Amino acid sequence: MLGPHHIENFLLDSEQRGLIPRACEALFTKLCTRAAEASKIIFSQLYNEEFYDLLGNSQQKLAIRSDSKIVQLLGVSEHSVQSGIDMMRILEIGWDARRTAETAMNRESSRSHAIFIVEVLACIANPHLS
Repeated sequence: MLGPHHIENFLLDSEQRGLIPRACEALFTKLCTRAAEASKIIFSQLYNEEFYDLLGNSQQKLAIRSDSKIVQLLGVSEHSVQSGIDMMRILEIGWDARRTAETAMNRESSRSHAIFIVEVLACIANPHLS
């Protein structure tokens, strides 16, 4: 996975970049060929069975609402992105906000799960409508 301070990875030669910068760039390259309305990011963390917003108030626990079809994090912040570099910057900010705790095996174990959601809303023109 990505560690902190890897935005410079996005600027490397394409042969040297890792999976995440390539995926961010590929997503926006595809979006440029379609009529994308908006792209937004949500980045949260599940830590000790509680959810936290890594891009908002990372100290406040998020409430959860669910039914048989969907699970929602209430109060999680959403951030607009326009490019792969925007996405990498937001990923880096959230990564730095993660909660970590030392374990016997790892001095900076996250002991958590990071959840990075990219939502793309697209408006595709219908050729049959004038």
